[in-house]
Formats: sequence, C-alpha cells, structure tokens
Amino acid sequence: MKKVNITNSFLEGFKPILTRGSESIILYKDDILAKLIKPEFLKDDRQKIIEELPTLQYNGVITPDYLLYERNKFIGYVMHFLKECSDICDLLNNKTIDFNKRKELMIKLSQIFDYFYKNNFAYYDIHGGNILFSNGQINIIDLDGGIFKGYENNGIDFNTAIRLQTKNLCKFIISFLHNLDIDDIKKVPTSYYINLLPYTSKKIYTHAFDQNYRVFDGITESLNDLDEESFSIANLVIKKKI
Repeated sequence: MKKVNITNSFLEGFKPILTRGSESIILYKDDILAKLIKPEFLKDDRQKIIEELPTLQYNGVITPDYLLYERNKFIGYVMHFLKECSDICDLLNNKTIDFNKRKELMIKLSQIFDYFYKNNFAYYDIHGGNILFSNGQINIIDLDGGIFKGYENNGIDFNTAIRLQTKNLCKFIISFLHNLDIDDIKKVPTSYYINLLPYTSKKIYTHAFDQNYRVFDGITESLNDLDEESFSIANLVIKKKI
C-alpha cells in the first residue's frame, strides 16, 4: 500500500470532524478522509492490521487507500470520505421505513459480517457511527479497530473479538428492527415473546440477551426466516411491556 509522509502542504485544506473519534483525529477534504490515530492506541498489531485491511474486498467495506507517516513514523491512514452517506441510526426514527426494508438492510449488514467471518476478521465496534447508509447501500468504516486471526488490537485477540462481534451484531440488528433502544428491549424477558417467533429467528434474540459468549454464525439465516406477521406480534408485546 502507498505510504505518504505528512507535511504542512499535505494538510492544507483539511477540516476536522469533531464529533467522531476518541482514539484519533479525523480530518476531511473533498472526498478523502484522514484518520490520525493517537499514539497511545497504536499498540499491539494495529499497524499490521491496518496494512492488511485492503485484502477485504466486499461491497460496502471501506478500507484504507494509503498509509500516513510523520517523520517516517506510522500515524494513520486515508480512506474514501462517504460524505453523501448518513449514520444508519438516523433511520431509526424514520417511520416511513417499514419492517421489510429494515430487514433487508440488516440482512445486507449481516452478510458483510459473514464475509468477515470467512476471512478470519473480527470487528466488534458495532454502532451507528461506523455503519453508514446511502441509496440502499450499507457501508462499514473505521475497520482499524478490527482484528485478523493471529493478531491483537488494544489487548483484544481474535477469539475474544469474534465472540463480542456476534453478540453486538445481534443487539444492533434487534434494536434497528424494533426501532427501540436495546437497553429498553432488554428489560422485557424474552419468555414474553420468544415463542411468537419462527424457530430459527429465536436464535438471534437468545444470543443477544443470554450470558453465553459463544460464536454464532447463523445471524443471516435467522433474519431470512423472520416474517412480518410474527415480528409485529412480538414487537407489540415488547412495546406494551416497556
């Protein structure tokens, strides 16, 4: 991957994004975004992970275009700036998006993570700020927080990360489908509604809320089998119990 040494002329015209990133400084200009990672977070195998990210070739997976150095020391990377995209959580309160559209988007998201799993990559920092949406397309950014098998990132290894990934992905999907905060849904015991759902679809809820941090690779299947009628009944029960 191309390496660029930062100079004052390189940074000319960049503007900061102040609402994003506690581990880095985010700058943008036109259609490029520069992520300057704070030194205390450049430990373990993070640089090696970033250097390997371009091997992930899947629609919607945004990886580095080139690496950034300062005085020949690695400090971050540049990727495409998706300025026309919005945070997917902006859709949460959009009542015009029906169940089938929400399900379609979450299947697309889950399929990206299926690809990660097959390529020995784990990414557990799953939240709206890292999942962008535009014209029906799901995009995932900031993948430098992920972990390839055999590496560690900020003290987390692949085995731990893949377990956190499946747990966090299930929670995010459930929250998005129900258009509710996951902590509110968690207040309702699954026994109130779990048997209203198709057998395979139950698994995504069970995995989200139990204390078992196993690896669960059946999320896409669970979503495919979730039908609008049973979901709507379960959703009504949840909202009544909150």
